[in-house]
Amino acid sequence: MPLVFRFGISDQYFKKRLLLAFDIDKNINANLGWHFGGEFGFTKNFKGRFGVQGEQGEGFRETDVGFGYTLRASPSIIRSACIPSERSAASG
Repeated sequence: MPLVFRFGISDQYFKKRLLLAFDIDKNINANLGWHFGGEFGFTKNFKGRFGVQGEQGEGFRETDVGFGYTLRASPSIIRSACIPSERSAASG
């Protein structure tokens, strides 16, 4: 049975336009992993996102950059995102 321990923290800056988050996770059968990312609100509906992932002993594993746009449709909210992924040279 897989067992994963996770801990994270986040905070907002610049009048809540920038959200930064960091978390670590430890699987019983794997090295300690970490994730750092952020989201910046250019407008009320348009957001830019970025993130990096790494692993203890291996360094960077993956980087991500993307954006999202929120469409208000009464009574629900529709969100879309495009997140191209780039593997770092260290991961092969």
